[in-house]
Amino acid sequence: MKKSNWLALILIGLSVAALVGYQFWDRNNTDNIAPEIILEEGTLEVSVHDDTTALLQGITAKDNRDGDVTDSVIVEHVGLLNSEGDAAVRYVAIDRSGNVSKISRNVRYTDYESPRFRLTAPLQFVEGSGFEVVDLMGAWDTLDGDISHRIRATALSEKALSDAGIYDVRFQVTSSMGDTQELTLQVELYPAGIYNADLSLEEYLVYLPVGVRFDAKSYLESFRYSTNRADLTRGVPEAFSLDVTGGVNTGTPGVYEVKYVMDYVQGSQTYTGGTRLVVIVEE
Repeated sequence: MKKSNWLALILIGLSVAALVGYQFWDRNNTDNIAPEIILEEGTLEVSVHDDTTALLQGITAKDNRDGDVTDSVIVEHVGLLNSEGDAAVRYVAIDRSGNVSKISRNVRYTDYESPRFRLTAPLQFVEGSGFEVVDLMGAWDTLDGDISHRIRATALSEKALSDAGIYDVRFQVTSSMGDTQELTLQVELYPAGIYNADLSLEEYLVYLPVGVRFDAKSYLESFRYSTNRADLTRGVPEAFSLDVTGGVNTGTPGVYEVKYVMDYVQGSQTYTGGTRLVVIVEE
């Protein structure tokens, strides 16, 4: 065999040996093991007012080469609330070699409350007028804040909301945590000319706990007629007549609606204003 052929074979052998040696070295020196994330037992409890760092309580991470890598742990995702009000939080840890590990645990928001609806005005309109019931409805969530833009309204009547009458409308809102709340309320359409004054309340939708005392008159704010304004926060003046219909049983959870109509006679002119209050009695 020629000397050049022998030389080629030697070079090939050395190359193979080097490749095998490198693979052996790589297998024994490359870090392919992800860190271990360790969680304390039990469900972590936090406040809705806490920042993300509160979600990192009771969690550590160790790596076979880098040692303690707890500082690398971050919150990757906060899941939807389950039926018990807990959220699944997913964590990520990474070592210096880029190996990643993940783990999840349940976190309980101790002071979380489901979204609550708000009304800026009574759900009553002149028949035939253009209106959007959803424009008067707002919603607030303890985690998301104002979620009014998420509200959807659905008329439950096959009849269009145009003629005078009472119509049921369902409002629905869902928070970013997947908490959906629904509320069905009555929308009143009244004939033009019934009211020529403005009867205002301090609130138009209130949440009350079971058993609390309810005083319909305590929500009155003012009565505006012509260019005048009567303050009702200290009671109804003798010259004014108030009719309140629709009872509220605070002993039984549910949704109640109260209607107010106030009259005031000034000379030959009678001023009439009407409004509505929604009361939600909670368990």
